[in-house]
Amino acid sequence: MDAIEEKRREEIRVVGLMIRVFCEKIHKTGAGMLCKDCQELLEYVTSRILNCPRMKEKTFCSVCSTNCYAPARREQVRQVMHFSGPRMLLRFPIASLRHKYYEWKYKRER
Repeated sequence: MDAIEEKRREEIRVVGLMIRVFCEKIHKTGAGMLCKDCQELLEYVTSRILNCPRMKEKTFCSVCSTNCYAPARREQVRQVMHFSGPRMLLRFPIASLRHKYYEWKYKRER
């Protein structure tokens, strides 16, 4: 697997974890389960990541200069990230720290 595909896979994995944390706490779904709305959001975000033309240049969507999401979806993702971000450190510390490291590294290089 090449580096770009690995980045895509990691970004999908991290956003999936964040949506899962959000859905479990806000929508009261069972552990590892997603409600219909959150499943649709995950599918939407996944399709955007899989078709991202700037994957080679960026680390995560949050630091990308191009916004690929429709306004309504962008707001949904913003709410998920705002809620899940602080909780990720406790639930998924390695994924959370890795995400923050790459985000910091990318911003520093720019």
